[in-house]
Amino acid sequence: MKRTFYICLIILCIAVLSLSITACNRTEPSELSDDLDSLMFSLNGVVHTLPVPFSELMDKGWGGFYGHVIAPYGRSANVGIRNGNQVLTVHFTNLTGNEMPLNESYIDGFFIPYGSEAQVTLPGDITRGTPYDEVIATHGEPNGRPEDNETVLLRYYRDYVRAFMRVNTETNLVISMNFSMTDVAVARAGR
Repeated sequence: MKRTFYICLIILCIAVLSLSITACNRTEPSELSDDLDSLMFSLNGVVHTLPVPFSELMDKGWGGFYGHVIAPYGRSANVGIRNGNQVLTVHFTNLTGNEMPLNESYIDGFFIPYGSEAQVTLPGDITRGTPYDEVIATHGEPNGRPEDNETVLLRYYRDYVRAFMRVNTETNLVISMNFSMTDVAVARAGR
């Protein structure tokens, strides 16, 4: 009887440990949402959710300038990271009460500079090259639409995300994108 009890106890401990390890491991969904507030994006075919640990991108070959530290609960200015010919300008955030090096921090937003080969998809399958009409059909009328002679900047402000898409007025195609968490979303992530 004691032996059976101990065997059951061992099995229970293994099951609890197994579930704990699974819960602690950050897993990303495999399918991109259509909702901007999901904070999801795809980078080179891998779906991530903001804030994304920079270590996840480092594991996929991304690197760059990350020798500085971020103050407790602070956010960085624009920092360039690269993976071969792919370039992203990112914002880092520190979700802890201690100073943290950039390479141990989270990315809370990014901008794809013109000419970068980074393959980024935003919710609703919006990429560089998506037609203007498709962006409007997917996400509705933007909150703002400043224009210059050559481009239109579509601005979407949601509860947790800011998404900006620059459209070339001659081709009517998205040429660059900016996707970042709002201050409210960063504050929630830090809790």
